[in-house]
Amino acid sequence: MSLDAWKLWVDIAQFVLTGLVAFFVWLTRQGQASRDAITSLSVAFDERLDRVESRVLEADVSLRAVPSTERCLEHARRIGQVEETLRHIPGHEDMKRVHARIDAVTELASEVRGRLGGIERMLDMISQHLIDQSVPKREGK
Repeated sequence: MSLDAWKLWVDIAQFVLTGLVAFFVWLTRQGQASRDAITSLSVAFDERLDRVESRVLEADVSLRAVPSTERCLEHARRIGQVEETLRHIPGHEDMKRVHARIDAVTELASEVRGRLGGIERMLDMISQHLIDQSVPKREGK
């Protein structure tokens, strides 16, 4: 083999070796990026878990501060008040009667409105008649 052939093979080998090194570096960077992402997720998850755990402990402490029998008695008292209030609320039949009364009042109001319209027209006619009588008539007309 000649010197040119050796140079060509060395150049090809160097090119392939450089490509292999670049591929290896790319693979290790991808692995490192994945490890970094997993580590950051793990840290964030641990922080969230700690916050949730502290909130659960706070809730547990606040629940222990109030005895459960007292809480049940308080709820029973409040439910009794609601039931008593519901006993006095008007039912469906009561609402029907109220609706019928409102309808009757509406009819009366319409009738009164009609009568007042008639009275208004009559008063207008009387006023016009009185005005016509009080104005002296001119001789030319």
